[in-house]
Amino acid sequence: MGAWEGRPVGPLLKPGDAVAVVAPASAPDEGKLAAGLAVLSSWGLRPELMWEPWEAEEYLAGPDDVRAERLSAALADPAFRAVWAARGGYGTGRIAGLIRWPATPRSPASQACPLLIGFSDITLLFGLPERIGCRCLHGPNVTTLARVDAVSLEALRALLFDGVLPDYGPLEAVCGGTAEGPLLPMNLSLLASSMGTRLEPDPSGGILVVEEVHEAPYRVDRLLRQVAGARWFPRLAGLAVGDMDRALDSPTLFRTLAEVAAEARIPTVLGFPVGHGPHNLPIPVGATARLDARAGRLCLID
Repeated sequence: MGAWEGRPVGPLLKPGDAVAVVAPASAPDEGKLAAGLAVLSSWGLRPELMWEPWEAEEYLAGPDDVRAERLSAALADPAFRAVWAARGGYGTGRIAGLIRWPATPRSPASQACPLLIGFSDITLLFGLPERIGCRCLHGPNVTTLARVDAVSLEALRALLFDGVLPDYGPLEAVCGGTAEGPLLPMNLSLLASSMGTRLEPDPSGGILVVEEVHEAPYRVDRLLRQVAGARWFPRLAGLAVGDMDRALDSPTLFRTLAEVAAEARIPTVLGFPVGHGPHNLPIPVGATARLDARAGRLCLID
């Protein structure tokens, strides 16, 4: 999880860089994809789409072997400074065991270490130990680039091109305390579904960031209870809860979150500006952060 350790957070890209756009999960909407590609081009990047609409089959962007090969080839090609997920949906977990990860990181001094960008379904890959040769950035997929708010879009551009670290506060305290550790942002239902499999991460000592969408309060309650039962959960340094699509308006669900945080004595905050909604700030996966839950602040350590 510490693939950023000892490396500068940014700047990560520059105008003129080639970016591979891949579809490791579900097929992207072509209109939303075109709008996102236009955003990348407006930043001076050269996006190359490594997906064809005719490859789509039902709820997948293509056959497992094809999706895995496209992602592996993009990660291995030194011509690409970044590999960007077209969209989430479903399917990344099906190809996780087929991906050929870089054996060792490329030189951080040349900023050529592969950078994998996206959120939602692709977060299943963020905690895999075999992807240590690849840095990951939790941020909008290409199909959501044109739909996030101006603050999120500028924060992403500023991090990528200027090395400006995002401001994630103010946050709401759920369980007080301070913590420091590497960040692991994941979609909550995907994290829960990974438990007991080879895809389950071990974020012990880290700060876990979770978000969810289109789930009723009782379902989020169930997901939180399941995750809280993991062996590594009490060993978390901190927990930050992002957008839950209004599920946390439920008083019962809020009590659940407060209970699991208090039982494990984990500093916990609400309102982290990340999720499937318009506000989705970038998070460098594995970057060290400091959390002061009582003060409602989480900041990256430069």
